[in-house]
Amino acid sequence: MGKKTRSRTQQALPLLNNLVAKHAETFCKAQTHVDRKKDMKRGKEKNAGRWWPDLMVLVTA
Repeated sequence: MGKKTRSRTQQALPLLNNLVAKHAETFCKAQTHVDRKKDMKRGKEKNAGRWWPDLMVLVTA
């Protein structure tokens, strides 16, 4: 039996950097989430402070 050799296509492939793994530490971080039901019970408004006097005139007119 002869010695097996790799085909030419396998040897000629250039080395590519794994960009997903390279930047994973930048984007894949643990997140803290807010419990909206508990905030509603505490009285926190979701969109508090978004009403300007100009919009109030448009709503009442």
